[in-house]
Order: sequence, then C-alpha cells, then structure tokens
Amino acid sequence: MKRRLPVIEIEGTPFYVNISRFALVEYGNPENEISFLHMKDCNTNYEFNYNPKTKNLSRGKENGEAEIPVKVPRLGVLDPQGMMESYNCTLEELKTRTDYGIIVDHNKKIHNRRVSGELPTIDLAGNIYEVLYEENSLRPKGWKGETISLYDYRQSYYDEDEQMFYLYYDTRKNKVVDPAREDSWDKIEDHIMVKVRDVAALDCIKSSEKEGNAYTGVIFCNVQLHHVAETIPLKKNDIEDMESRKLREEYEENRKDGLSTIKILGTNFIVDVVNYQLRERSNESNILYFRDWHEVKNGYGFYYDTKLKNIPKESFNPETTHYVEIPEFVKMAPLEVAETAHISLQKVLQMTDFEIMVNTYMFKERMAGNIPDLVFGSGSQQQYFVDLERGMLRPYYPKSVEPILFVDIQKYYDPNRDCYIIPYNTTTNALEDLDFVKTKEIPKNVGLFAFPSLKRMDPVGWNLLHGLDPRAGLKQLDLHVTFIAEKIGTLEISLKENTVQNARIVNKHEVNECNNNHLQTKKTNKSGRRLK
Repeated sequence: MKRRLPVIEIEGTPFYVNISRFALVEYGNPENEISFLHMKDCNTNYEFNYNPKTKNLSRGKENGEAEIPVKVPRLGVLDPQGMMESYNCTLEELKTRTDYGIIVDHNKKIHNRRVSGELPTIDLAGNIYEVLYEENSLRPKGWKGETISLYDYRQSYYDEDEQMFYLYYDTRKNKVVDPAREDSWDKIEDHIMVKVRDVAALDCIKSSEKEGNAYTGVIFCNVQLHHVAETIPLKKNDIEDMESRKLREEYEENRKDGLSTIKILGTNFIVDVVNYQLRERSNESNILYFRDWHEVKNGYGFYYDTKLKNIPKESFNPETTHYVEIPEFVKMAPLEVAETAHISLQKVLQMTDFEIMVNTYMFKERMAGNIPDLVFGSGSQQQYFVDLERGMLRPYYPKSVEPILFVDIQKYYDPNRDCYIIPYNTTTNALEDLDFVKTKEIPKNVGLFAFPSLKRMDPVGWNLLHGLDPRAGLKQLDLHVTFIAEKIGTLEISLKENTVQNARIVNKHEVNECNNNHLQTKKTNKSGRRLK
C-alpha cells in the first residue's frame, strides 16, 4: 500500500500534502489542487489568499471572490518523511534549513545550467524541440522543421483539467497537424497523438521568474531540462472520422427540439443527464427519480403505473402497473452525456453509466486498499482510518491513541439521520463513554461529534464485507477519501424507554440528513418488457 500522505485543513476542507505534485490536493477531488508555485514563499511558511467557495486560490475581491489570507507551514514541517525520501536530506537538516535550501541543493546542477541560458528540450516522436517560454512555442533543435506555436492549438487541443496538449503529429512530415482545420480526420496512417505539457510546466524555472519568485521555480517543480512526450498510437475509431460524424448527425436528428426522450408505455419522458432522472415531456413536474430504480444488466428496471404515469410508492394496481426496463443514460442520451462530461460522442458510446457517474479514480484507489480517513473536528490533527475489516476507527498514530471499536459506538447511531453522534474527548483523543442516565453535564473537554454511517463513509468496503459487488450502489453515493467529524454543539440529556442513550442537539446547527437511496441489488424475477 502506498504511503498515506499528510493532511492539512484549510477553512474546514482537508487537503493532501503532495510533494510529487508540489501542491495541496483536495481530499476526494484530486483534480483540485493549490500549487505551491502560486504561493508566496516566506521561508518559514507559505502564504496565499483562499476562496472557500472554489476551495482554491482567490482571484481577488475585484473579481467578486472571497479572499481569506492563509498561512501554511513549510514542507519540512508538513511532510518530513516525504522530503527525506524525495531529496535525500536528514531530519536534522529539515529542522535547521529552509525548503529552498534543501531542494535547491538537490537540483543545483540542473538549475545552474538553466539559469546560464540552456533551454529545456522535448522529444516528440524522436524529434528534439527546444522550449521557448516567451514565444509559447517549440522550435526544432539541430534540424530543419516547423516551429510549433502552442497558441494555435490551445482552443481545440488543450485539456484545461490536465493542463495538457493532445496534439496530432505526422511522423512522415515531422510536424504537428490540425485535422479539424485540414479536414483530414480519416487520414491517420502516419499520425500519432503526443501529450505535451504547457511551457510553464516544461520550463518551470522561467515560469516562476515571470511570476516574481525565481526561487519558487527551483523549489516547487520537477526540475528537468529534457522531457519526452508520451505518444499514443491512433486507430480508426480514436478520432471523429466521417463515420462517427454521420453517427452524431443521426443522433441529433432523432432528438426532439434538441432533447433526447424515451417513450415508456405510451408516454414520452425527457432524459435529464444532469440530475439523472426522467421528466414527463408534457408535464415536467412529473418526475421518475433515479433513486426509485434498480440496476439490471445494461440498464435499470422499475414498476410503472400507466394511470399515474409514475412509479407507485406504496401499493400498485395490477391492472395498470407493469414492470419495465430502460437502457443506461449513455444509451438513452449519449449526446447530452458527451456535452455534460466534455468528452466525445464516440467515447461515450463505448462507456457505461458507472464510468460516467462514479469517480473511477477514487474507486480504483479504494480497491487498491486505500481506506477512507475520519478527522475529528475542524483544525484537529487527530485522524483515524475507517477500517471496516478490523471493526474499528484505527488511529493514524497508534502508539499515542487507542482505536475506537464500532461495537462501542453502535449505541450512538442515529437511524433517522444515518449517522453517529458520539461524545469525544479532544484532550485524550478518545471516546468518552458517558452514562447519560447519571451524567448531569458534559465535561468541558468533551464534545459531541457527528459523522456518517459506516456504509456511507466506505460503501466499497461495506459491499466487500457483506459479499456484494463492490460497485453496488455507488452511482447514488459520492466516494470520499476523508470525512470530518464535526462538533455539533451543546446538548441536553434525555432517556428513551429502556435506557436507550440519546443525545438531542439544542444549538442552531443541524446535522445534515444522511438518507441514502440504496439501489436494490437483488434481481427482480418478474417478467417485463425492455424499452429501447
């Protein structure tokens, strides 16, 4: 199992300290990162303005964004183990030297070559190009060829999320081509795709100088003077050729007023791929909610009442109620899915709803053994692993903190909210198992903390523990790497019937409702019709 990265909390949101990416990476959302390149290096700490809404750097009050000043410690304090592993330094050096001193020494030779004027280079399919930061271009080095202006390809071939160009390269003519402009989608015999980072990443030292902090470029980037672009061989179905464009046109023709619909026993429903539901076309307030469906092979099934034009909730009339099955959203409305997910129609048609609706990166991480964390309280450094297999909240630092057994907190489970509300001692970092019958008041160092049920925190682990498909129900649950056990305020003690221990919240803050809409994992034996 990979080493668990340290965590720092910023305005209630936990972030991984990821030295390899030189960034703070949001828990459960690896696409959101705050790069140290964009922070002010103050030697003993870093400073930046934070926007709690975007959970990233603030663009300033002049742009209408919140601006909260934040200070974070240096990397030698945040992740000493990571620094020692990455830069071959000692623990004593981390105590006495700055991040700059340690990392620059490690990268000094390469850094000096770049500062002396040597340009970074990149290998594109065996051809070497120099990186020209000021011109935002790649120039052939030592051979005659066309300079690649990355400006020309930013709009159509740049992925903002990955900060990566996906360029088509002609290996016969040794140049980048533009199939969209040249109408050459079907001419791929000599083409490959190359993945090229932007010039700020290829020449991070120069980039940092331009941002007003030359030192930061040495510290917080993978200092290299030679890069090799990853190549991706192309196949006929990897690009939108004439056949795929014709397919798109057919789907667009079948849409009514620009909307994909499906007919269920005589009634047309609009396929909503944003909220994952079906809305009656002639009465959009009549909605078939995804939570009421169950999964079947290649789609979903449910009972449908032709009189109600909906799913019966309590009882059903056998004369008007029928069991029906519908395809997945990627089949019902592939164009809308492609537009919403910002991917090609061709790719959508090769995918499943699971790949669209579930964070597959998080799923793979969990299947690899990375279990979720539970952090007690905003700003708290006490973390636990949610270890369903061992039946406990297992402390991150087991030598100083005792585990919290699930059997010991079961009596604190609130089924109405699907969460636990436990008394936790923030001084001893332990469960304070109070006798609510005799206790008149809660000690000052004990708080009432709420966190979701075990199934909600680790649905994959829950499925595995109970012998279910690990993917069951994940379309309706968000996967998270960490959870915050929030302190929910003062409480009154009351007794329910046979000494059932119950805590009632009396402050203004409410515990979020935790009602899940679970998918039925058992197949229905009823026969029915499949809609296509």
